[in-house]
Formats: sequence, C-alpha cells, structure tokens
Amino acid sequence: MICFLRCAPVSEDIRLRKYTEACRSRDVSFFAITWDRMKRSVKEDYEIQFQMLAPYGNRYKNAWSRIIWQFFVFVNLLKNKKKYSIIHVTNFENILPALLTKFFCRKKVVYDIYDSSSVDISNKILLMFMRNLDRFCIRKSDILILPAKERLIQMSIDRSDYKIFLEVENVPNIKDIAIPENNLNINNIKLSYVGDFDYNRGLEELLEFVNNNSRITLDIAGRGSLKKIVEEYSTKNTRIVYYGQVPYEKGLEIMKKSDFVLGMYYTKNGTLTNHIYASPNKYCESLYLAKPLITTCETLVGDRVKNGNTGYVIGESVKDLQILFDKYNKSNPEIVKEYDEIINNAAELWNQKYVNYFEKVLKTDYIDLVNKI
Repeated sequence: MICFLRCAPVSEDIRLRKYTEACRSRDVSFFAITWDRMKRSVKEDYEIQFQMLAPYGNRYKNAWSRIIWQFFVFVNLLKNKKKYSIIHVTNFENILPALLTKFFCRKKVVYDIYDSSSVDISNKILLMFMRNLDRFCIRKSDILILPAKERLIQMSIDRSDYKIFLEVENVPNIKDIAIPENNLNINNIKLSYVGDFDYNRGLEELLEFVNNNSRITLDIAGRGSLKKIVEEYSTKNTRIVYYGQVPYEKGLEIMKKSDFVLGMYYTKNGTLTNHIYASPNKYCESLYLAKPLITTCETLVGDRVKNGNTGYVIGESVKDLQILFDKYNKSNPEIVKEYDEIINNAAELWNQKYVNYFEKVLKTDYIDLVNKI
C-alpha cells in the first residue's frame, strides 16, 4: 500500500489524482494524508485530513500551522504504519516526517518535487542550508520524481544524489485526440486564464491590457493572493468574467471556449528559478485543446512553446501583450494562417506525444517502480 502526503486535499491536486487513478488501474491499494487548508470539508473516503485554516498566499502567517501539520503527519504515519510500505511525499514541507518514519519503521520513500524550496532565497547562508537539506532528503529517498528533468540542473542535483529518477510531466489524464478548431473573430478575441492568482504570473498586466482594449474579453477562474484585484476588474468591466474557483473539468471548458490560453511565468531577470523551470498543466492542456499558449520568454515552458510553434512567447509587460494582439487585425490577413498553423501544431504534438502519456508513464512506469522498491 502507498501513503500519499500532500498539503492540500486530493480534490484540489490534479497531479495527485493522477497517481491515485494509476494505482486503481493496477490494483495497488493506497490512502492519503492531506490538509484541508480552506476548511471546505470535502474529502475522499481514503483521505485522512488535517483541519486547520491556512489560506493560500499567507506564507509566513501560516508558519505555526505548518509546524502543527508536521506533527499531524508523523503521528498518523505511525498510527497507520502496518497499512503501508511506501510513502509518496509531495514537496519539501512533507519530507521530514516521512524520512523519520522511514528510519524508525523501515518504509520506502518516493520524493515528488512539484516546486523546489531550495531556490529563490535571497539569503546566501539560508539558501546553502536549504539546498543541502533538500539534497540530503533526496539522497535518503528511494525514488526522485520531477515534472521536468531540467529541474535537476535548477536544484544542482547530479546522478550521485538520487537512487532512481522518474520524470512525470504535468499531462492531463485525457485519452481523447486533439482536434483543432478555428473560431477566431478578430473583432472579439477571447482570452482565458485558469489557475493560481499569484504574483509574478502577469495577472495585473493581463487585467490592465484587457480593460483597455474593447475587442478583447477575458474569462478567468482560480484563487490566490490577487483575488480581490480580479474581482474589482470583473465588477467594473463586463468583458472580464470571473468564475471563482472551479473544478478541473470546468476549467478545461473555459479554456476551450477561448481563442488563447494565458500562462505567464515572470522571472524578474532570472531570479525566480521556479518560474524559469515551471512545468505548468496549462502547457499540455493548451496542446490538447489546440489553443495557442501565451507564455514568457527565458523559461522552460517558453522554450517548449517556441520549439513546437504552439503559441507565443513574449516579455513581461502590458506593451508586450499589446504588440502581440496588434498583429491580429483586419489589415493582416496572414495572421489567420499563422493562427491555423499554431493550433494544428499543438494538436499534432498532443496526438503524437501525450495522448497515451498516462498509460505509459503513470500506469506503467510509475507503478512498476513502486512495485520494484
């Protein structure tokens, strides 16, 4: 049996749900210790939930609740130690109680790092401490999983630091082929953003751009620190429609109805390395939906979009958005052909590389590895 550890409910974690679906498909038993941070009281039958309010985006204000979370995890790992043999840990905030349990109870640990905690720290001494601690945790784990192999470079991890490595990209578990559909109307261009309302995601610039351009509309859904700003813009401008936090399937539906999908990851001149190496769901979702992804230059996702010609890679300002959409006008008939080429490239890449990704990587490679250890 596998015990999953995650600081969020299963209902809010697409990646975790894919692991549980892979387990079901191969008759591997599992349960999850999770944190209902917004106290919504929504959980699966197999979840053991920590109930303590800790809103997303509060960062240091959540320090005390994070400490209590560590004890909650460790106590429940010990209480259920006879049920499982493998602990699948997501991110650094869950790894320490897992490694303690490994030491005392001889369990195996899978360390799945969504975002590295040992980067983007300005204090050099603290950065060195966190990086060495993270490397120590990786060495003591039995399997290391990253959403992109390039993150090994980001974290300064070499082959001697891990036993087994598996790349699991953030690919939606969708078996349908992509079918490009061009409903572009130059006079009414529809944009969509579904995701976290965090800083350095270009949301402020996006909202300002749409607000000042009468032929652009924006459908936006999600949660996070910038929620109030999103609500203010949607209240004063009917072309900005805010849906709140929505289920995954509804998010896909919102993006499908748009002409362009937004996925900006600002790097502040190379200082936000988690953004430089971001591996967002939106990249693969844009391929499946056959929609151009608008993202940021000098990032991993930007390089992938550029290499596949599946969207647009731009800078981090309102002006960059304006320059891009100034191309989409009646006096530029070639732009429709360019749009057609992009959406066909996106669909082709999905159909060739990702349509069977779940069966190959999650259902086969991942389950084979956990069975092996």
